[in-house]
Amino acid sequence: ITGRQYNNRLQRYTYQQFHELPVITFELEGGIQWEIKPEAYMEDSASTPNGNETVNKYDPNKQWEGKRGFISRVYVDEPQGVVLGSNAMMDKEIYFDIPNRRLGVAKATCAYYN
Repeated sequence: ITGRQYNNRLQRYTYQQFHELPVITFELEGGIQWEIKPEAYMEDSASTPNGNETVNKYDPNKQWEGKRGFISRVYVDEPQGVVLGSNAMMDKEIYFDIPNRRLGVAKATCAYYN
């Protein structure tokens, strides 16, 4: 789809190339579709820890010039399945119903960009 071989190493994209990356969709039991957008599964390589803060956080609403580095945070080589981390939960309200072994997912708006 992207014209590149998949890996978890640094890749550089123009604004247009980045916005052509696919939305990843997991279909859960019951036909529920869980969508993860590129801005959630691609980490901006300029986002580096600075104490307790992150600097230069990527804002998907602001266009950039040239190429910018991103690292995919989707790991397809897990030996026991897939781990959905916090990146998969962006813009979602998640309810973990542990006693009933159920998961609730709803769309949400999270203002986490500078």
